[in-house]
Amino acid sequence: MSVLVLRSGKVMLALGEILIWSAEVRFRGDVREHAIVLTFLQMGLRVHEICDLQLIDLIMSDRKGIAYIRGKGDKDREIPISAELRIALQAYLDTWDDKSPYVFVSRRSPKFTERRIQQMIEKYRKFTGIKHLNCHSLRHTFGNDLLEATKDLQKVANFMGHCKENGEPNIQMTMIYTTPSKEDLEDAVESISWI
Repeated sequence: MSVLVLRSGKVMLALGEILIWSAEVRFRGDVREHAIVLTFLQMGLRVHEICDLQLIDLIMSDRKGIAYIRGKGDKDREIPISAELRIALQAYLDTWDDKSPYVFVSRRSPKFTERRIQQMIEKYRKFTGIKHLNCHSLRHTFGNDLLEATKDLQKVANFMGHCKENGEPNIQMTMIYTTPSKEDLEDAVESISWI
C-alpha cells in the first residue's frame, strides 16, 4: 500500500488502511477502544481533546448528536456526532460505571491520558504493520476526508479548530489538506479535454 502524503509532508491513512485498522480494533479491542478509534476518524480531534472530553460535552439522541470541544488556545467549537459514532459511544457508555466526569476513563485513572491513547494506537500499528499509523495521521486523515466530502476549506477549518487569534477560521493552516489525489488530477485533466 502506498503512503498518502499531504502537501505539508504530513501523512494520512488510505481507505484500505483504515479498514484494516478498524477491523483489527473490532477483533482485538473493546468497546472503549472502538469508540476512541471512531472519535479520531469521525471527529478529527487532537489527542488532548479526546482526553479532555467530558460527559457534559456530549448531547446525543437517536437522531443527532453534538460534541462541545475545548480546543487549542481556548477556542471552543461544536462538532456533529455521526450516527455510527453515537452508536459506538453509547455502547461504550452503557458499560461505563464510573464517577468521573470524563468520557474516556481507565481502570487506574478517572481520565484517559494522552500517553495511554498513544500507546493504544502504537499497539495497533504493530498489529497491522501500518508504519505511519499514529494520532496525528488519524487527525490528518479526517481533515483530508472532510475536505474531499465538502470542498469547503472554511468548514474544515472550523471542524479542525484551526483559528486565528481573532477567532476567524485559519484557511492557510487548513490548506495542508488540499493535496489532490491521483484521481483528482486525472479528473481535472479529463474535464478540460476537447474530445
